[in-house]
Amino acid sequence: MTKRYCIFITALFCAFIGVFLVANAVSPDRTFSEVENRNLEQLPAVDFGTPEKLFRDGNFFNGQFMRDFETYTTDQFIGRDAWVDLKARTERALGKKENNNVYFADNDTLITRFDQPAADRVTENLNYVNKFVENVDIPVVFSLIPTQACIWADRLPEGAPNASQTDLMAQAQGVVTGATWADVYTPLMEHKDEDIFYRTDHHWTSLGAYYGYTGLASALVKRGANVHVLMTRNATEFIGPHTFESLTGNRVSVDTFDRNYTFQVEHIALADQADAVLVAPATANVLAKLAHGLADDMLTTTVLACKCPKLIAPAMNTNMCENPVTQDNLDILRRYGWEVIAPASGRLACGAVGAGKMPEPEDLLQHVLRQLACPHDLEGKHVLVTAGPTQESLDPVRYLTNHSTGKMGYALARAAAMRGADVTLIHGETALQPVKFTTDVPVTTAQQMYEAVTSRFDATDVLIMAAAVADYRPAAVALSLIHI
Repeated sequence: MTKRYCIFITALFCAFIGVFLVANAVSPDRTFSEVENRNLEQLPAVDFGTPEKLFRDGNFFNGQFMRDFETYTTDQFIGRDAWVDLKARTERALGKKENNNVYFADNDTLITRFDQPAADRVTENLNYVNKFVENVDIPVVFSLIPTQACIWADRLPEGAPNASQTDLMAQAQGVVTGATWADVYTPLMEHKDEDIFYRTDHHWTSLGAYYGYTGLASALVKRGANVHVLMTRNATEFIGPHTFESLTGNRVSVDTFDRNYTFQVEHIALADQADAVLVAPATANVLAKLAHGLADDMLTTTVLACKCPKLIAPAMNTNMCENPVTQDNLDILRRYGWEVIAPASGRLACGAVGAGKMPEPEDLLQHVLRQLACPHDLEGKHVLVTAGPTQESLDPVRYLTNHSTGKMGYALARAAAMRGADVTLIHGETALQPVKFTTDVPVTTAQQMYEAVTSRFDATDVLIMAAAVADYRPAAVALSLIHI
C-alpha cells in the first residue's frame, strides 16, 4: 500500500465523516420518532447562573449535561429512522428472531419480551399498593394491564422465553384485597384475534382500548357506581351497545325517542340521576355541538340537561385536534366549567402520529374519582409539597444522597390534589410516576429545592416539607474525577 493511497483513503474517510457532521449540524431537530414511537431528546441547556452556582449546582460539572448531550446526538443523528429500519431488515433477512428484547413474531408483529420479575420486588410493590389502599379514604380500582406477550403469546417464535403474566395478576388480586380488581385480561383475551394492539407497538389500538374500557366499566359497577352509557349512532357503527349493557346492567341509550322505555322523559331522567358525566372519546363533531348547545341526539340532549360535574376526553386526528376551531370549542367548554382531559400522544388509528389518542382507562378513572371520591374542602388552596432526596455533587461522576423514595411526599400531594387543592410538588430524583393534577417541579440539589420553595412561598397556603434534604454539601465541586 503506497503512501499516496493511504492519504487518499484517510481523506475519503474524513470527508465521509465530515458529510455526516455537516448534515447533522444543518438538519432541524425532530421531536418525535414514528419508527420508535417515542419523543426524542432535545438539545440540553447549560445552567450557568452565577460562578458559584455553576460549579456547585450546575448541570455541566455534575456530568448531567454530557449525559443528556450524548443522548441528544444519538437521537438526532441524521437518517436515524432509516438506519434503525435498515438494521432491523438486515437482521430479519439473516433469520434473527429477536433484537433488543423485541421479537419478530408472526403476522409481521413486533412483541416486547416479558421476563419474570424478581419475586421479592413484586411482593414489595404489591405491599406498597396495599398500604396505599389502607391509608386513603377514597375508593381504589386496581389492575395489571397485560402486554402483547401475554395476549398474543401464540405469535411468539417457537421456544421464546415468556414469563406468565396471569400468575402475576392472580397474585396481585389475592394480595391487594382492599381495592376493586379491574379485569382487563378477560375482555382482551376474548378478542385476541382482532387488532387490539398495534403490530409494531405495545400500545392498544382504539379497538383494544374499547375492550380495556369494558374492564373499567365493570370495575366502576363493582365499586357501587350506577353506570349509564350513552352512545351516538355513529358510535354504534363501531361497537355494539350489548357489551356495555351486560357490564353495567343498564340499557344503553341511543335514541331520544325510543318507545321501549318506561314513561318518562328519558334524557331528563338520566341527567337528574347523574353525579358526573364523562364523554369519552369525544369527536370534533361532539365537541362542537356541546360547546354551542346543540341537542340533536340522546347524548347531547342528556348532557345539556346535566347540572353535575362534566368531563370530556377529546380523541381525533392530530390536525383536527390542533385546528383553531377545535381549540376554540375546547376553550368554550372550559369557560362553561367542563374539565378537559388532555389527549395522549402517539400513533393514531388513522396512521398519523401526534396528540389525539384516547387516554388510558386508569387515567380517566382518576379524573372521575377526583370529581366524586373526596370532598373538595381544599378548593382554592395552594399546597406546596417537597419530596424525595437531594443530590450534592463531589465531582463530575459522584454525589452525596440518601435512600429516600419520595413516597410520603407523593402520597400527600396526591391526597391534597384529590381534595381540590392547587398542588405544586417539588421533588428530587425518584423512581415514582408523576402525580396527576399537580404542578411537577423536579430539582437536584438542596439549593435548588430551597430556591424553588422560597420563590413560591408567598403564594402558598399550606407547606408540607417531606423531602429528605442533604445536611451537608461540598464547599466546591471538583472539576475532574477525585481519586480516593
